Amino acid sequence: MSPPRESAAEDCTAAREKLRRYANRFACRSFARRVDVSDIVQQTFQDAVQTEAGATLNESWLRKAFRRNLLDRLRRERAVKRDLRRDCALEDAAPQSARQPTPSRVLMADERRAALTAAIEELPEQQSRAISLRYLQGHTLLDIATTLATTHAGAAGLLARGLANLRKRLGPDFDGI
Repeated sequence: MSPPRESAAEDCTAAREKLRRYANRFACRSFARRVDVSDIVQQTFQDAVQTEAGATLNESWLRKAFRRNLLDRLRRERAVKRDLRRDCALEDAAPQSARQPTPSRVLMADERRAALTAAIEELPEQQSRAISLRYLQGHTLLDIATTLATTHAGAAGLLARGLANLRKRLGPDFDGI
């Protein structure tokens, strides 16, 4: 049986040494290169003093606090190392060839545009005007109601019926309508 300690300072020193040995075993070489383990030990003891857990110097609490502090430091290091030069818009990340339309894509877009224009022209006059005002000219629902001399609900109904008729006429090939 070991003799009783004479002071709290000796208890603290002994606990610090135990934690430092644990830290050196726990923090393998990859951690040691990224963070200074002694800083984490100091932070852990500072946490113990602030939470009054240092009065008892519970070894399991110190180990958990050390692991938590180590992981927090590693997360902060990773966040700082994020390179903003690598962050870019998705369009910029695509290769140049993907951004330029191919002749077949241009032709397909022209065909879709022609089919959509023809379908809009086949709609009843009020529905055609409502869809043109909303989706081609960008007017609000209130503007459409004023232009067509109808109520807000009437303009919304014209748009809904017009879109339903367009979906029916164009079929499943036009997903975005």
